Amino acid sequence: MAQAKRLSVANDTTPTIGNRSGPSDAIIEIEGTWTGTITFEAKVEDAVLWFPIGLTPVAGGAVSTTAAANGIWRTVNGGASGLEVRGRLSTATSGTAETSVASADW
Repeated sequence: MAQAKRLSVANDTTPTIGNRSGPSDAIIEIEGTWTGTITFEAKVEDAVLWFPIGLTPVAGGAVSTTAAANGIWRTVNGGASGLEVRGRLSTATSGTAETSVASADW
């Protein structure tokens, strides 16, 4: 089930999607009229520190740790069990990014 959140202020984050029961892809969808940078981050379950993680645009393209435009991104080669993934609006210039996160098998 997808979880949605609007991001409009620097350091707003999407809901966290976790893969506690086993490997599956984390999906982050970004829509809206906004300008800024969303950084994709992950951490091991129950850890404190988040680190950048590369996601692949579903429409095609190179793996990236950030997004500056609307689209759908997924974890590369599936996520690992116990890994949590989120998007963080690291730079906010204007507008609101409408985001959804989900876990899915392709």
